[in-house]
Amino acid sequence: MRKTFFILGVGLVLFIFLSLLPEDIAASSSLPDQKPWQVDDVILQENASGLAISPDGNWVIWVKSIPHQKKDGRVSHLFLTRLAEKPTTIQLTRGDESEFSPRWSPSGEKVAFLSSRKIPEAKDISGSQLWLFEFPGGEPQPITRLPFGVRSFEWLDENRLLLVAREKRTLREEEKKKRKDTAYVVEDQEHMPPFRLFILNLKTNQLERLTTNKDQITSLALSFDKKWVITRHNQSVRYGVDKKIKPKFFLLNLETRKSEEIFPDPRFKPNMFAWDLNNQGFYFSVTRTSDYVHEGPGADFLYYFDLKTRKYHEINLDWDWGLFYLGFQVRPDGFVASLANGARPKWRRYYRQGTNFSYEDLEGKHAANLYRLVLHRTKDLAVYQFSTASTPPQWYFGRLERNQLHPVTQLIELNSHLKNKKMARTEVIRWVGALNEEIEGLLYYPHDYQPGQRYPLILMIHGGPTGVDMDAFRESWAAYPNLMA
Repeated sequence: MRKTFFILGVGLVLFIFLSLLPEDIAASSSLPDQKPWQVDDVILQENASGLAISPDGNWVIWVKSIPHQKKDGRVSHLFLTRLAEKPTTIQLTRGDESEFSPRWSPSGEKVAFLSSRKIPEAKDISGSQLWLFEFPGGEPQPITRLPFGVRSFEWLDENRLLLVAREKRTLREEEKKKRKDTAYVVEDQEHMPPFRLFILNLKTNQLERLTTNKDQITSLALSFDKKWVITRHNQSVRYGVDKKIKPKFFLLNLETRKSEEIFPDPRFKPNMFAWDLNNQGFYFSVTRTSDYVHEGPGADFLYYFDLKTRKYHEINLDWDWGLFYLGFQVRPDGFVASLANGARPKWRRYYRQGTNFSYEDLEGKHAANLYRLVLHRTKDLAVYQFSTASTPPQWYFGRLERNQLHPVTQLIELNSHLKNKKMARTEVIRWVGALNEEIEGLLYYPHDYQPGQRYPLILMIHGGPTGVDMDAFRESWAAYPNLMA
């Protein structure tokens, strides 16, 4: 597998390498009106996430994360953008608290989301609560006031939501509170509080408990017909650190309320669940690794679980390196997958043909550097993020017609403060490494590079294969190549 390292070109080694290049491709990218980088240019970046296309395909709701000086951190707010050749955007929420995880109701007439904002009349609660507003606007209203908030949720129908949450405090916690005992026990496995599954009825404001598990549900995947849900249950408070105790996975029938464990093999670790649109089964990825405790040196591969037979099998992607971390999206006739491919992911559209699949590589103006892709469930509408190592990420609206990704227009504009900044010219370079393997790296030229001059070389190296640097813009607290360039 190719390992992608990070090379920032700003030594003798860089000069020797660049002196082998044609001078016409080693020209400086600096222009007279461009401004040098400051630390604030890195810190003050905006990003967009959580994009969800409305059921009618006319709108996308999304989350913008921005720096907040007063909080010495970041806050996120909801925005609404019309999908059109001339997009219009409305900011839906404001303030010092954050909103995230927006979800359209099945009719598209409501939007539910999670928020850390305070509820004035609700006391002694913490965590993010569920809020709701009627589309296309209006003041959002809180619809939960749970002691520890809501972990995740999905719509069941226009009046019911499926929630993952904690219940009220245990007797032990209540007594501890009375004693004003504020001690916090780290890794308190014995008293790990359960997170369970609930149904919230918006009309009656009643909360119905579906599960009585004593472990922690961390995520759910709901079938499109709302009859089945897959739940992931952490068995250890340390799982995020050492991965020693595998989570359990359950398949719950929402009509009969019967639950059954699936994937009990301790070395078979699934993730990234997505139901088939025909509700006959679901896709999921599995990490294959030589280290099943820490899971670091491994790769992900795609599987399918048949609901009728309760059997699963690996899907032949015809690609040895497996899935890229951006995963896959289900389509009515198959799925679209991102595949591990070195510094740039390879995107393919797979078409179902019985139990087999044919495929075509995605093509289009932006297809080579696609780093996020959101598709409408049944229509050919797409919103996606395009970026290169020298191009800040922006979101576009387009159409996916078979394997052709056609851009329509830029949908969201972010980080206008970077428009006049000097950008290091970049390229993906390759060389032969250990064991005769091909190694990839990203070369960043100095901002005012002149052919024939000598420059110092900075190497920013880390391990792989799952931790890689991509041909995508990266300016952060951990890596800031343009400041160094």
